[in-house]
Amino acid sequence: MAENLAPFPVIANASGPPDDGTIIKAPRYCQKADRAKCGEFYAFIRGTPGIYTCPYGYSALVSPSGGDTVVFSGLKIEGKFDRHKVGARNDNSYSPRIPLEVAQSAAKQYISQLRIQDKNVELTEFINSTIHEVRKLNGDIKAQMDEAGQELKKKAGANLDFVAYRIENAFATSMLVTTRLDFYDYQSNPEIVTAGRMVPTPIYKKFQKTMHCLRAGAKQNGVTIAITGSCTATIEAYKIFELLPVVLIENAVKFAPKGTQIDIEFLDTRPVIVEISSLGPLLDDGEEIRVFEKGYRGNHAKKLTSGTGIGLNFAKWICDLHRVTISVKSDRGRITNLSGVPNAPFAVRLKFPE
Repeated sequence: MAENLAPFPVIANASGPPDDGTIIKAPRYCQKADRAKCGEFYAFIRGTPGIYTCPYGYSALVSPSGGDTVVFSGLKIEGKFDRHKVGARNDNSYSPRIPLEVAQSAAKQYISQLRIQDKNVELTEFINSTIHEVRKLNGDIKAQMDEAGQELKKKAGANLDFVAYRIENAFATSMLVTTRLDFYDYQSNPEIVTAGRMVPTPIYKKFQKTMHCLRAGAKQNGVTIAITGSCTATIEAYKIFELLPVVLIENAVKFAPKGTQIDIEFLDTRPVIVEISSLGPLLDDGEEIRVFEKGYRGNHAKKLTSGTGIGLNFAKWICDLHRVTISVKSDRGRITNLSGVPNAPFAVRLKFPE
C-alpha cells in the first residue's frame, strides 16, 4: 500500500481503517470499530464532496480530486463532530480540534499536490514513449538512407527509382519525427504553440503535401491514399496547423487493413468540408465522442496496435484552436470482421470556418 502523505487520515479502502496522516494520526478506536458499519458509511459518502459525521462521531471530509474523490476521516472539525460520542471513547489519540476553514484549506492544498504528481507521472510516461518512438523512426530513416546509399554505389547500374523511393520514405518518416516532437511541445507546454503569428494557409495544399509524404509509408503497409476534389480556400492558422492532416492521415494508415484505400475528399461546399475515410476498427456506441479524450483508445482499436491515445485529442485541440469543427463516424451497418476484430467504414469530417 502506498504511504499516505496527506496531513490527515485518509480512507483508502472503505472496508478498512483510515491510514495515518503526516500531522494527525487516525484515532486508535478506528482500528477496532465495526468495519461493516464504517464501510457502509464511507461507501455512501465517497462520491459526494462535503463534510459528514461518521457513526462514531468523528468528522469526515470528502474532497474532489479530478474525476474521483479523497476521503479524510478521524478528524474533529469544529461544529462537525459529535463531541459526546468521541469523548465517551477517550482513546488518548492526539486529535486536535480543527477550524473548518483550516481543514478545507489543507485538504485543497493536498489535492493540488496530487494533481501535480499525476501530471508529472503522465508527462514522464509520455516523454519515455516519445523518446522510444523517435529512436525507432530515426532508425528507420537511417536504414532507408543506407539502402539508397548502397544502391548509388553501383553508379551506372544504380536503380534510381529504387533510390528515389527510399529517399521519399525517409522524408515521410522525418515528418513523423516532427509530429512526435510537436506532440511533446503540445503536451509539455501548449502555450509555445501559439507563440507565433497566424498566417493565411492553403487548406488543400497542406493535405496534398501530406498525402505525397505519407504515401510511401502507406504503400509499405499495403494501403493506398487518394485525394479527390479541390479548393483554393485558405485559413488563418498557426504553424501547428500543418500537423492536422499528418495526424489524421497517419492515424488512418495505422489502422487501415492491407489492400484498402484511404480517401481524402474535398466536398464542393461553402464552408469547406474535408472528409478522410477508410476502413478501421469499429467504434462502439458513445465512442465517437470519447475518442477525442486524451488517453482514450477505442475498445476494438486496442486489439490491433499499441498507442498513447492522444492523436485524435491532439487533432481536436488543433481544430478548436482554429475554429474547425471535427467529428468522426463509424458505419455500424457495414461491419467486416478481420482477424477477429470488427471493422467498419470510418470517416473524419472537418468543417472549416467561413
